[in-house]
Amino acid sequence: LDLPYAVKGMDVSFSGLLTKAESLSTRAKRTYDRNAPLPPPEACLASDASASDDDEYTDADVCLTLQETCFAMLVETAERAMSHTGADSLLLVGGVGCNKRLQAMAEAMCAERGAICHATDERFCIDNGAMVAWAGWNQYNAWRVGASDTSDEAAMKAFPVSNGFCTQRFRTDDVYAGAWRNLEEEGDEPTAKKAKS
Repeated sequence: LDLPYAVKGMDVSFSGLLTKAESLSTRAKRTYDRNAPLPPPEACLASDASASDDDEYTDADVCLTLQETCFAMLVETAERAMSHTGADSLLLVGGVGCNKRLQAMAEAMCAERGAICHATDERFCIDNGAMVAWAGWNQYNAWRVGASDTSDEAAMKAFPVSNGFCTQRFRTDDVYAGAWRNLEEEGDEPTAKKAKS
C-alpha cells in the first residue's frame, strides 16, 4: 500500500499519512480472522511489495503499512544523525521506544553500520511527560538561583499558568537552555544562597 513518506534532512513530516491510512481503511475489501495468529512483518511486507491501492487488503494491512512507513522514516533520520555525528550507538527512549518492531528496525540499521542499538527497559520507555516536568523543574531552579524571593507566591508570579502555550511546530533545537547547562556543568544544585555569594 502506498502511504506518504516525507523525510527532508533531519525532519520528518507525517502530514497526510493518517488521512491516507483512514481512506484506505474505509475501502478495505476483505475481512480477516481476528483470532488467527498474525504472520511476521517481514512476510507481510514481502507479499505486499507489489500491492497497489486497487488490490484487496485488510485493515490489518493498512495498520502494518502505517507502522512500517512511520518507523522507516524514524530509522532513516536516526541513521542520518549517526552518520553526521559519527556516533557508534543509538538509544531508543520514549513511549514509541517500547515498540519491538521499531527496536528490530533500529537494531538492523545499527548492525549494518557496525553500531550498537540500546533499547531501554520498558520502565524508562514511557510518555515524555516526565521529561517535560524535568524541563520545568530545571527552568524553575535556574530562576531560583538569581531570585531574591523564592517563596511559592514569587514563583507563581514568575511562572503564571496563563503564560503557558503549545506550539505544534516547536523545534527542540531552537530552545535556549544555556542557564540550565551552566548549572549542570558546574555540577552544583542551584540555590538562592549560592547565587548571592
